[in-house]
Order: sequence, then structure tokens, then C-alpha cells
Amino acid sequence: MKHSRHTVWLGRKIVEKERYLDNLFADQKIDQKSLSDMTIGIGKLQGQLRAVHLKAHLEMKKILSSQQIDRYDTLRGYQGNRGRQRHHHKNHGDRH
Repeated sequence: MKHSRHTVWLGRKIVEKERYLDNLFADQKIDQKSLSDMTIGIGKLQGQLRAVHLKAHLEMKKILSSQQIDRYDTLRGYQGNRGRQRHHHKNHGDRH
């Protein structure tokens, strides 16, 4: 549950900062330095969120049997990629 609480907190923080940035941008109340600082800050939070997410996958594999790992990999879409750790999500595409 520790990861879950931290993940939720990071997600909320990202949404909060994105909304604030969007509002400043829409109201034309942001300069280039603030824009840069805010987007870098959001990027760091996104990186932390991704790290927590991927760490959970690594921890999951520590408790699974070889057969369960094979099934897990198949369900995650890693089939055919043994030896190469790849991480893809079907629903995590660009949101532009």
C-alpha cells in the first residue's frame, strides 16, 4: 500500500501543477522562465511516478514463480521479448 499512496499523491500533484500551468498560460500570466521552471518540475514528478510504477513491476516479479512470471509477462504484453526488459502500456499513449 505504501507505493499506492505515493503513486496517488504523485498523480494528484501532477494534475494540480498541470492545471495551474494551464490556467496561467490561458490567462497569459506566465513568462518564459516560469514556464520552463514549471514544466521541468512537472517532468520530475512524472519521472518519479514512472519510477514508482516500474519499481512495483520489479517487486512483483520477486514474489512470483517462473511460471507466474511467464504468465505475467504474457499479460503485460512482453511475450517474445525475453532477455530484454521492455515496458509498454496500451493505454499510456501521448495525451496531446
